[in-house]
Amino acid sequence: MDIPFGVLTAMSIQTSWISEGEIFAVHFSGTVSVSDMRDAILACLTALDVAQVSFLLDFSDAGMVQPDALQLSTLGEWLYHPNARWFAYAKAEGILKVFAQMSHRGSAQVFRTAAEAEAFLLKKIQS
Repeated sequence: MDIPFGVLTAMSIQTSWISEGEIFAVHFSGTVSVSDMRDAILACLTALDVAQVSFLLDFSDAGMVQPDALQLSTLGEWLYHPNARWFAYAKAEGILKVFAQMSHRGSAQVFRTAAEAEAFLLKKIQS
């Protein structure tokens, strides 16, 4: 599936398909800025325009997420998009864990590792 902005490599964010057209991964590292989050959301929204997609959000290498990054207006467009399925968070701790648990209408799970999150999503798309 050829999606513009579907694969993004920025200072703090890398995106890629785990399962083409079904599971999209966002790997965060270092300090995640508002600009980084905006770019990641744009890539995810672009993926959602053409398919029903689940997301793996990997914070294993993130040192910090700037608080304003979780208040972007486009965040709601992504989280509640009609084509958005599951959100699996890896190593979301503190405010990120609370955000994951509170922001999704029963469509999010938090895992200790990216491998656990990926296994969960792969199982969801097979059922």
